[in-house]
Order: sequence, then C-alpha cells, then structure tokens
Amino acid sequence: MIERDFAEKIGFTYIKNALDIITPMGRKHLESLEYLTDPEKIEAELRIFDEIARYIACNLSLKDNLKHRLCQLRDISGVVKRLGTGETFDDIALFEIKAFCIEAEELRRLLVTPPKSIEIPELSEVIRLLDPEGFGMKSFYIYDAYSVELAALRKRKRELEGLSDGDDVQVNEELNDLINRIGDIEDRIRTMLTERLSKYRELLEEALEKVGFLDFSLAKLEIIEKFGFIRPTVSDSVTEYVGLFEPQVSDELKKKGKEFQPVDIQLQPGVTLITGANMTGKTVLLRSLAVAQVLFQFGFYVPAKRAKIKPVDGVFFLSGDYQSFKHGLSSFAAEMIQLNTAVEFLKVGKRGLFLFDELARNTNPHEGKAIVKSVLRRFNSSKSFTVITTHYDGVSRGENVHHYMVKGLREDIDVSGEVKPETLTEYTDYSLVKVKGEYQVPREALKVATLLGVDPVIIETARELLDEETELH
Repeated sequence: MIERDFAEKIGFTYIKNALDIITPMGRKHLESLEYLTDPEKIEAELRIFDEIARYIACNLSLKDNLKHRLCQLRDISGVVKRLGTGETFDDIALFEIKAFCIEAEELRRLLVTPPKSIEIPELSEVIRLLDPEGFGMKSFYIYDAYSVELAALRKRKRELEGLSDGDDVQVNEELNDLINRIGDIEDRIRTMLTERLSKYRELLEEALEKVGFLDFSLAKLEIIEKFGFIRPTVSDSVTEYVGLFEPQVSDELKKKGKEFQPVDIQLQPGVTLITGANMTGKTVLLRSLAVAQVLFQFGFYVPAKRAKIKPVDGVFFLSGDYQSFKHGLSSFAAEMIQLNTAVEFLKVGKRGLFLFDELARNTNPHEGKAIVKSVLRRFNSSKSFTVITTHYDGVSRGENVHHYMVKGLREDIDVSGEVKPETLTEYTDYSLVKVKGEYQVPREALKVATLLGVDPVIIETARELLDEETELH
C-alpha cells in the first residue's frame, strides 16, 4: 500500500474510505494490496475482477444476500494461527471456529458455480467435528456424542442432583467425584478436538482469505457503480484517457447539483506540458492522472470513459503541499527536496509518472521559469511519463514536448456582474487543446478579479500598468 500522506493528497484515501468493506478479512485484503508493475499481473488481476463482476451481474439479488451473510462472519485468523502450537483450545476458541465455519458454509451455498477466486472451500468436515450431533447451532458444547463414558457420567450426575437435598454426605462425595471425572474427560476431548482441527488449518486460512477477497471484490463493484469507473486496457506504449475525471471532486460537485467536466489527454514518454491561467483545473487534472494510475496498478477500474494505461514503477505528485512545511522548510525548499527525490528515482533507470504542479511558483518568476525549463529538459530525455503544469510563458520554446492548453475562462463571459468564488467554475472550460508552435499563457487574472468584484480602481490601474509594460517591450 502507498504512503498515507500521498494517498490523501491524490484522492486515493477518499476512494478507500468509500469502499463498503464489511469484514476484518476484507479490510486486511485492502491494506495488503500489492502495487503491481508487471503488465501481465495487472491484466490477470483485472481479468479476475471482470469474471467476478459478470458472475454477480447474472443474479441481481446475490450481492445483497452475500453482504448480509458477510455481516455474520467474525475474523478467526488469530485463533487459526494458534492451531498446531500445542495449545489446547477452550470452549470460546472452539465456538469461534464452529460459528465461522457454519456461516462460511452458508455463504458458500449462495455461490453456485462461482469463479475460482471467490470459491470458498467446503468446511463440512470441521462442522461435523464440532457439531457431532448435527444440531446446526453456532454455540459450542462438549457433546455427549464425543464419549460414551462422558454421557454415562453426566447421566449419573443428573440422577444424583435430583436425589440430593444438599445434606447427604455420601451423595455429595460422589457428585464431587463425578464433577472431577467429567472435567478430566472434557479436557481430554478439548485436546483431541484441537489436535484434529490442526489438520484443517490451511483450509481455514484459505476460507478466511476467500471471504476477505469476496468482501473486497463486492466493495470494488459498488465503487464502480457509484463513481462510473471503467475497465482500463493495459498499454505497452502510451497512456491515454477519454473522459478522465477526479472522483472526489466529481462526487462533491454532484452533491451540489453540478457536474464535473472530464478531459481527454494522451501521455507519451517524455514531457507533456500543460499551460493555462490560474484556477483552470490544472491541479485537479494532475490529481486525476495520479489516482487513475494508482488505482490501475492496484487492479481497480479507473475514473474515465475510456482508458489505456502503461504501468510505471512509481508515481510522484509535486503540488506544493508538502509535509516538509511542518519541519520548518520554506515551500520552495520543500519543493526542491521533492524534485530531487524524483530525479534520484529517474537516475536508477525506473519508469515513473512524474506530475509537477506549477513547479517553482514560489520563487521569483525569472529563476522559476529557468528551473521549469531545466526540469523539462532533464525529464524529456527519459522513458518516464512527465506532466508539467505552468503559467510561465515560453518554457517549451525550442523543446520537443507535447503541449496542451486549458481553454480557461469562456470568451463570451459578461464581466459586468459580480459572481461568487464557488460559482466561478461555471464560467470555465476545463477541456484541453493541443498546442503547436509558440504560445502565450492566457492573461485571465484581471478577468477573474473583475468577476470576483475586486475594486474597479485597482482593476483599471492594473490594466494601465500592463499597457505601459507592453509599450516598453
């Protein structure tokens, strides 16, 4: 699993938290997910889930029935681990195993000819061992069926208890003797049961694993339905999305009755440059790319209408929001440390997805632009996928990079009226346009300031200053 801060930063934690995982076994499976880099393993993981999704889709009521049964299952992995250690289980441990097996069997019966990945092993032998009289109850008791001698002693004990008034010394002595003998036999039976259960340890571990995977898979299926994720194609060359969206932002907009505007983008080895004014969704786009890549490499479907993705060895997202702030570093220093970590990853020959959000924005523009251009050159010569967003002009001049522009604020906006900051998105077109040749980042700051009702005198003075600067050049 990826680091917590990174998962939170790219929106992966939001998706994890949205997973309706019922059992501790399902939660363990989630936390133990492997970040896959082998294309064949990713494809195999996707095919396994494809098969489960088709199976569940054939029976609309099955999912709810399975989830109801999963609610009854407790995690007995701790008890199972103790099997074969020489310990004799008490009645509580034996009850936990019996109850789990009975519920797991009910779950197994619901799964008629399921995919192998969720085929729960039959546990009827374990149930017969712990329920020799076939009552089918989850409670556990040292049954008379385990021992003829035990049954006879218990019968005699009941007879004496019916005769004794509590004052008969001879009867009381016999009762105490019976109680001790019964206790000894019960202990021997517990030892016998524990020893016999040891041979089912692997079977029980398999059942726990399959239950966890089933629970996790059902939660994944619900996430796909909730967010509208699709099955990606494993690519051996480029990464390409049609209708890419950021699940967390999209979900929050839906709650407000609004819609997220998805984007289309293709990434090729080297650098993809994305230019656009501030507040045009560049950061959200990078988050979308990051979370889609991570989901893909954990075997999930992804947030897009169509996706073709090439696996990478790691994902880096430099957005200026760093934990290093807590250690007293300036934002620029923290950013440079993160940049160096990415470069070191590059140096060892690994393929990464590097996402630089407004790199070097926190230093003076002259040096900042030079740093962006230098990073562009360094990463453009690698086999990795690098996306750099910036509002600096001219950073792609003379460089062979793939260049997109965010359309930004609509040209037909009426700026005469004041708007609220939260409604500014309604005036923005977040779609990407491919750029060829020289390009100047749109000057939209004054338009945004005007829309937000900034003092007209400040707006007009700023325009005059820009005009003066243009004349000087």
